[in-house]
Formats: sequence, structure tokens, C-alpha cells
Amino acid sequence: MVIQTTTHQTAPKYRGKIRSVLFSVGLAGLTLTLAMWSLAWALSDLRISGAKSFLQDVSRTGGGAATVERWKNAVEGVRFARHFNPRSADHPSALGRLHLWQSWQDSRLAHARAYQNAALLRFRQAVANRPTWGAGWVQLAEAAALLSGINAEVRHALHRAERFGAWERHVQRKTAWIGIASWKHLSEEDRELIRRTVARALVIENDVEGLERLSARYAWKNEFANVVEAVQGRSHD
Repeated sequence: MVIQTTTHQTAPKYRGKIRSVLFSVGLAGLTLTLAMWSLAWALSDLRISGAKSFLQDVSRTGGGAATVERWKNAVEGVRFARHFNPRSADHPSALGRLHLWQSWQDSRLAHARAYQNAALLRFRQAVANRPTWGAGWVQLAEAAALLSGINAEVRHALHRAERFGAWERHVQRKTAWIGIASWKHLSEEDRELIRRTVARALVIENDVEGLERLSARYAWKNEFANVVEAVQGRSHD
């Protein structure tokens, strides 16, 4: 009887110790996992910063100081970062912009079109991950227009860009460029979208000189003058 009593009294103590050890091991494993993920995220941010710097330089200087080696490092950095956040819209968008830049550098038509196609695929992924992103939609419209001209995908993307980013400066500039450069291929509905976009750009004084140069380059001066007159007329009402 004494032996049985001792056994029943001792077993719960051992079970308690085992649970305590298992809890400690599990907590240590969780802490280690979180630390590894934090390190991976920090490394991911470091790698993606190179791509952001490259794209900023391209936007600021027109790509004059960019090199293929920097481009390769930027692409590798974004691809690395995507492993840790596959649902991000920013990462495929950055890859798309990098592919577009490379398409402008490669004088071989087949290679340029391959990069444009790669960019289009990435922009499709971006808007699939963030369907209400106006800038993502106008990037898609640009890539699709460069690859295939004005088609149903371009028109759809432009209308989505207006819906979700009508007052964004980048969206206005890209939409105006696509529309004015392709004016003769647009339907009247699409042309109204371009007129609305240019009018909004004038209201917030978004790159007015750029719009004037664009209008002169693509024989859109009369349309531009009409939009200016309409905007001025509304401001006087």
C-alpha cells in the first residue's frame, strides 16, 4: 500500500515537470523562429532598398546613370523579397518597372518585346493582389499599350486607373501620355476619359508644361486648348 501511494503521489510531479520542459522547448523554438523571420524580413528590406534606389534614379535622371549590373542586383533583390511577402502588390510592380526599363535598353526587338511581356505579367499580378490600386492599373495599361497597342486590356486598365486614382499625379501623367499618343485609336468614350484626366491635371497644376509638350508632339494642341478653355470657364463660374 505504501508503494502504491508513493507512485500515485510522484507521477503527477513528473508529468508537471515534463509539461514544463515541453513548454520551455516550444517557447524557445517559437522565439528562435520569430528571430529568424525578423532577420529574414530585415534582409528582405535591405535587398528591396537597392531596387527602390535604382528606380528612383531612373525616374530622376531618365536612366542615364543606371547600369545593367545595378539592374540585375535590383531584380534579384525584389525576387528575394517576394519569397517573404508573396501577396504584396509592390514587389511585382517593381519587377514590372525594372523589366520595362530593360526593354528600353535592349535594341533587339525580340528581346525588348520579351521584357515588355514580362513587365505586363508582373503588372497583372500587382493589380490582382491590389485591385483598387490606380497606379498599378495605369502601369498595366502602359505595358499593354507598348506591347500590343490600344486594345481591350488597355482600355479596361485606363478606366480602372481613373476609378481608383483619378487625382493621383502619376496616374494622370501616364494616362495622358498613353491617351494623347494613341488618340486616333481611341473610342469617343476613351477620349472623354483622356479629356477628363487632362482637365484634372490642369486643376492641380500637374506638369502643365509636360502636357503642352506632349500635345505639340502628337498634334493634340487643339484638343488641349479646348480642355484648357473648359477648365478656365468652370473656374470663373
